[in-house]
Amino acid sequence: MATILPPWSEYRKTVGVETKEPVETFDWIQDSSFAYELKTAKAGMDSIEESRAFLKAYVPPLDMKSDPKMNAILCAMGDHHSGASSRAIMNTYRYLLNNWDLFVETTKDREQRKIYDAQQIHYSDYDEYLTAYKLSLTSLEEEVKFYELCSIFRAKFNVLYSNEEMTAILTKVRDEERKAGMAKMEDADKRRFEDDIDMLTFLYRSPIRWFNYKGGISPFSVNVTRKHIKRMTELYPDYEDHYMTIKTALDEWSFLFKAGAKRPTTAFFHAFTKPYVTEEDMARLTLLHPDYAEHIKKITETRQYLLDKEVLGVMFA
Repeated sequence: MATILPPWSEYRKTVGVETKEPVETFDWIQDSSFAYELKTAKAGMDSIEESRAFLKAYVPPLDMKSDPKMNAILCAMGDHHSGASSRAIMNTYRYLLNNWDLFVETTKDREQRKIYDAQQIHYSDYDEYLTAYKLSLTSLEEEVKFYELCSIFRAKFNVLYSNEEMTAILTKVRDEERKAGMAKMEDADKRRFEDDIDMLTFLYRSPIRWFNYKGGISPFSVNVTRKHIKRMTELYPDYEDHYMTIKTALDEWSFLFKAGAKRPTTAFFHAFTKPYVTEEDMARLTLLHPDYAEHIKKITETRQYLLDKEVLGVMFA
């Protein structure tokens, strides 16, 4: 049954959300399935020498190259896992090893918020209340109606708040809900952006996928912005030039399709040339990604293969 609880920012302090927990303990987690997975992972980590130091310092290779110790850790996550699920648990464990207090607070916040939301007054009710409160400031008649509504709310939600207390609480609840809604939208935008980056990273390696549809109509819905280009340039310094080359090639591909797919100009083939990385950038990025040189080499090989087999072998054979 719904009631009127204090705003979440205050309520969370009363249910232990901000209480710290000993490192790598999981009995405080309410989700028994999640707790079981982490306890199983912990036992697996215990079975591998120096596993925690390795995992805390682990930098995922750009091409997911197999590492014997990582393979052992993945297997140690539990024999009930698939490859994808064991990697998901491993990533969670790597995160909590490096961010234990934040992991605890975030997990508690998520679990306790579900309980809170199930009990807290619904939006439609507090919106009705606050609308009546706003109107009560305009006339004596509306003020009387508001006082009557306050009595109804106290009875309906079984609370003893004064009119002033109830108004203050529901105003804070509304404001927090609005902020939470905006935060959710921002998180959704961030997830979409990361999905875009994953797609653009794939297309950087395999540019032929830009030309999947006749006439140069890309099957990908990424609206490439300056923000996308800036992010991609962090890993691929030549990305902006590469993307402009792709746009030129797409325009030519569309023209060639309408003209009967004649031989393209040299500019079209530039979309498949090797990535341009200066020695300075190579050295800098190798410090961040030890396999960076190998990664660029694989991209070069993939583009050359696509140029030989697909572009020259199929598109313009």
